[in-house]
Amino acid sequence: MIRFIFLLLLSLNAQALQLLQPKEANNTVKQKLSAEQVLSAKQLLTQLKKGAKSGNVRSQFSLANMYYHGINIRKDVKLAFYWYSQVAELGYPTAQFNLAEFYYNGINIPKNLNQAIFWYEKAAQQDFINAQYKLARIYHFEKNIKNAQYWYERAAKLGSSPAQFNLARLYEKKVGFDKNLKLAQYWYEKAAIQSNAEAQYYLADFFERTAKPMQALLMYQKSAEQGFSKAQSRLARRRTHPILNDSKKSIVDKVPNMQEIARSLSENSKALKNTTKALMHNATQDKPATQKVLKQ
Repeated sequence: MIRFIFLLLLSLNAQALQLLQPKEANNTVKQKLSAEQVLSAKQLLTQLKKGAKSGNVRSQFSLANMYYHGINIRKDVKLAFYWYSQVAELGYPTAQFNLAEFYYNGINIPKNLNQAIFWYEKAAQQDFINAQYKLARIYHFEKNIKNAQYWYERAAKLGSSPAQFNLARLYEKKVGFDKNLKLAQYWYEKAAIQSNAEAQYYLADFFERTAKPMQALLMYQKSAEQGFSKAQSRLARRRTHPILNDSKKSIVDKVPNMQEIARSLSENSKALKNTTKALMHNATQDKPATQKVLKQ
């Protein structure tokens, strides 16, 4: 029983003291809790309140998380919003993103897209990937393709597979955008290597349309294995498909593996390095001051 209570309290502290991402950093700060740091729920709350009121940023952020998620305390989104605001004003991207989510989703406050964009951008400028992707999606929905590209590109370069996939789609579809099939393939492959099922499907479709049936089949199979219905449907029709079916010899025996796709990605990466650098430079230079501090 004592061991159970100890583990319960340790779990509580680990949840309550959720980690605050530092300013101007993309890595999460890691915090270890020793047995001596394990407090009772009441002691923990008392300590956090005291620290928050005295200006301790980590205490403020942890308290905001406790109120927002109702961790061993009555859920209070108003107090969560208040403490997230305090930390966001100090420039911490995690809190800025959370505050933006309040405005974007209208969590206990009226929805305010302008304020949401303002705080998303504050976090995004510090390479907070979720904020960059969210901004890109907002601009994409509003058909502001130039700004959507800018934020997709930044998030994609930091490894966001959804951003990589959407950037590939933009390069391929040429909707208010310069069509570039090499860059489309590059970003599809980037996302596909990370097991993004949707990217694998569209990369397969891309390979199919560029007369690369073996690569297409591999990607359809990888996507289908993850339950992506479009890929499963395409494979089901393979026997009657002129590209995916080889009447002389089953192309299954000739399908390349993921290492070969990775090598292709590496080669594309080297070939396109200067192109992507130039595109990012142009996007930065041409991008207007996208988000002024918009007042309600």
